[in-house]
Amino acid sequence: MQAAEEGYVPELPEAETMVRELRPALVGRTIRTVRILDAFLLKNSSPRQYRRRVEGRYVHGVHRHGKWILLDHDGGLWTLIQPRMTGGFRIGLRHRPPHARLCWELDRPPHSVWYTDLRRLGVLLLLEADALQRLLAERHGPDALTIDARTLRRRLARCRSPIKAALMKQELIAGLGNIYAEEALHVAGIRPDRPADTLQPDELRRLARAIRSVLRRAIAAQGTSFRDYRTARGSEGEFQRLLNVYHRTGQPCRRCGAAIQRMKMSGLINRYTHFCPRCQR
Repeated sequence: MQAAEEGYVPELPEAETMVRELRPALVGRTIRTVRILDAFLLKNSSPRQYRRRVEGRYVHGVHRHGKWILLDHDGGLWTLIQPRMTGGFRIGLRHRPPHARLCWELDRPPHSVWYTDLRRLGVLLLLEADALQRLLAERHGPDALTIDARTLRRRLARCRSPIKAALMKQELIAGLGNIYAEEALHVAGIRPDRPADTLQPDELRRLARAIRSVLRRAIAAQGTSFRDYRTARGSEGEFQRLLNVYHRTGQPCRRCGAAIQRMKMSGLINRYTHFCPRCQR
C-alpha cells in the first residue's frame, strides 16, 4: 500500500513550483501552434476548437488557484489545467518527451512548453473569464497558502469529517492533499482523525499557522518527489527529505522520538494516514 500512495501529487507546492517556472517561459509570448497529442486531455472543447481559439493568442499571465494552473490569454480567454496525480510540464525540449499530451509552440525562446501526464488523469478546460470565476466559486474554497484561523474556523464549523479528510476537500480549502494535510497536522499537534468541528480556537490558530508554514517550506524545496513528480526543468523536489510523518511508518518522530504510526480512517478510501501517537492529540 505504501507504494500506491507515492503518486498523490501535485498538491499546492508542486503546482506553485510549476507556475513559477512557467511564467518566464510563457508570459509575453504568443502561442503560434498547439500540438494536441492526446485529445482525451480536453474536456470542454475539441482539438480543432482549442487550436482555433488559442493559436495566435498572447499569454498575459500564469496563475495558480489551489492545485489548478491558469493561463491568461488575451481576449478574456483562459486555459485551466488540473494536473492531478501525474501531470506536469517540460520547458524548451526540442523533441517530444515521454507521456507528452500537448505542446504549446511559442514565437520566441524557449519555443516550446510540453504538458506530460503518465496516467492521463489531468484535465484541460478552455474558459471565458466569467465561466472561470463561476467554476472557481463552485469548486474551490480559499487558497490554503493564505488561510487564517478565522477563515479556517468558518470553513470547518459544521464539518464532522475527520480533520485530515476535511482539509483535503477542495471546496472547503483549496490546495491541500494527502501529504501536506498530514504534515500540517503534525506540526500543529492535532490527530488526523479528530472530528473537524471539535477543534478549539487555539488549535485552529496552530493549524492555520502550520498549513502556511508547511506549504511555504515545501514551495522553497520545489515540492515533494517520490516517483512521478518532476519540476518543469526535470529536477526532483526536495521536500521528501524534510517530511515529519508522511511515508515514515515505524521511523522515529523528529520531535519526540516515538514511532510514526499509520491507520485507515473514514473519508479517505485506499489511503493510509500517518501520525505521531505522542505529539498529536
